[in-house]
Amino acid sequence: MAAEILAWTIAHRVLALTTLVAASLLQPAHFDTSAQLLLSLDATSPSGRGRWLTRVACALTRWDTIHFLGVASPRPLPLPRGLVHDRGWHVADKQGTAAGGGLQHEHSLAWQPGIVWLLRLAGYRSFDGLLQSWSPVQAVLLVSLLATAASCLLPVLLYRLTLMHTRNKALARTAAYLSILSTSPSTLITPTPEPFFALFTLLGHLSLESVSPLAAALFYAIATAFRANGIMLAGFLVWKLVWARLHAAAAAKTTNSSLAAEMVFRIAVATPLAVAITLSPFILGQTWAYMRFCLDDGAAAARPWCNRALPLSYTFVQREYWDVAPFRYWTVAQLPNFLLAAPVLALSLRFCSQYYATDPRAVLHLTLRPWRALAAPRTQKRAQPKEDSETSEGVSVTTTPSLLPHAHFTLLTTALLIVSSHVQIALRFASPGGLPAVWWAAADVLLSTKGHGGERAKRWLIGYLVIWNVVSLVLYAGFYPPA
Repeated sequence: MAAEILAWTIAHRVLALTTLVAASLLQPAHFDTSAQLLLSLDATSPSGRGRWLTRVACALTRWDTIHFLGVASPRPLPLPRGLVHDRGWHVADKQGTAAGGGLQHEHSLAWQPGIVWLLRLAGYRSFDGLLQSWSPVQAVLLVSLLATAASCLLPVLLYRLTLMHTRNKALARTAAYLSILSTSPSTLITPTPEPFFALFTLLGHLSLESVSPLAAALFYAIATAFRANGIMLAGFLVWKLVWARLHAAAAAKTTNSSLAAEMVFRIAVATPLAVAITLSPFILGQTWAYMRFCLDDGAAAARPWCNRALPLSYTFVQREYWDVAPFRYWTVAQLPNFLLAAPVLALSLRFCSQYYATDPRAVLHLTLRPWRALAAPRTQKRAQPKEDSETSEGVSVTTTPSLLPHAHFTLLTTALLIVSSHVQIALRFASPGGLPAVWWAAADVLLSTKGHGGERAKRWLIGYLVIWNVVSLVLYAGFYPPA
């Protein structure tokens, strides 16, 4: 089954790449400056096959990738000082007028450095220390190949994660196949953080269940190096190390000195260590930013966030430059973006509501009082099947209590997307690793809905995924929203 899922995923990615490049070459680039950026950074003027590769690289460079590429470049991209100040970019170096050559601008602190590191390393033709050996075209092409390879593994890993938790082959298979048609196909085949974040998140989830919390923490840390919301993955470690152990002890009615000693170790040592590992990329990045923009003698005047009790550049930059804050996106002008994100948000909320609704009392008890057994443990009335099954039954706190942290994670992420984010990035988040619950909910629509209304819901869902895949690739190629 895994081989079949992988084969279909590879076929989809090849088709998506072909569509994206073709659409980019056929559309006039009214809003696209990536070609000029690539050419201005490249040390040599490409010709022949190199010129064709440059055009392909330009087709793969849209939206945030332009920023990533500028920061990844070891050479500054000269820009007039007036342009920098007109855009409100704060430059760390008093003399700096460059967009590129590292983190010169405060607004670039909005992103985690993982994708920038990959682009920087992939762009070197040789490691002789010469700046002229770095090629942005090579960087884009190689990282796009890595992103595509990583994204090809996602449905297979989702299949294994689903099967591990539910033992439901039908649900695992359906969720995996649907996730091939991810709602942001362009960001899974281009130099963006999404495929790498999703890959290492899924590897962390699988390691947490089958290997060790330490291995999971390492994978979660790599994921956090690509996206700041990776810090929320620490919640899975806390749940596994503390909550799940208390659940097991309460169900077995185990209370002895060895359990007490084990819990002291888990709470005082294992959990803080695992959480610290997961958060380390974010903490180190914030520390570097503070030293660079607040303490460096060569820096411009200290920024407002430098004097705060908790001097985090991330929250300031998100609010100042990207308008990310509670309810700032709730305007009439952003209504189209809410509509674009609606299918993902609806599936997320569907999963959470159905998961919680089967036994709200159990949800509250397992979340708030994990050390006490349920008086009438409904979560044990229908245990998971001993062998892999083909049942069409969905997941809930009754049938699959191990997915409770995933339900909480999905609910929190969805709330943040609706209240405090550029809501259209829900389309990016809904990768097999970013929000696996979206695909569990989608699979449940296909497997459990019956009657005329159910058949119509299935057709709408599949039609939406297929049509939106094509439309979103064409929009991305033309530099049109959603970003």
